[in-house]
Amino acid sequence: MSDFDTLLKHLESLDSRDRPLANVITDLDTYHRDHAADLPPRLAHFLERRSYGKALAFLRGEKENMPPGGCSGH
Repeated sequence: MSDFDTLLKHLESLDSRDRPLANVITDLDTYHRDHAADLPPRLAHFLERRSYGKALAFLRGEKENMPPGGCSGH
């Protein structure tokens, strides 16, 4: 499993609600802290701002499905 696969799994857990929300957010914060220097800048920005829907769309290559907001250009 690649690092992005791990991140994708954490992000998808938010939608599936198969784990307690607090645990998923803790895992995402830890992932960001441990990998921020190696992440694409835009993905690091989304994780820092806890824009998890945008991070998920970014990882899936779904720019057209990026939730609206200040940093998505919508």
